[in-house]
Amino acid sequence: MNGSWAPPIIGWTNYLAIYQQQRARMQQVRMDRSNTYIKVSGTVGWACYQWDFEGIVDGQKTGSQGQTTVVLEKRNNHWVIVLNHTFARGQSSASHSCNYTGAATTRKARGALKLQQSCVTRN
Repeated sequence: MNGSWAPPIIGWTNYLAIYQQQRARMQQVRMDRSNTYIKVSGTVGWACYQWDFEGIVDGQKTGSQGQTTVVLEKRNNHWVIVLNHTFARGQSSASHSCNYTGAATTRKARGALKLQQSCVTRN
């Protein structure tokens, strides 16, 4: 999530490339998740949570807080993130991000869902 005003990122391949570029710029990352709410109804589930991020980005110590909502769909016995909407309140400005993908970010549901901060949806 870069906070710029840009159109959504469409497709898993496009999302993965940008995620890898962003992750390569980070070191000493810490992200704590709190106030998690999870709801499952059949083959669809969603989760909302708040997060607190700290790390070194481009050589500068940085931090932000935000909230994420993800929608998941169970496909072939795996939970796939089909929508991930993230709002970040940074130190100096707020940013809001949502992107769309059509491929699997497959995660098995094992008790509490392990979720990641990013913004992903299927088309």
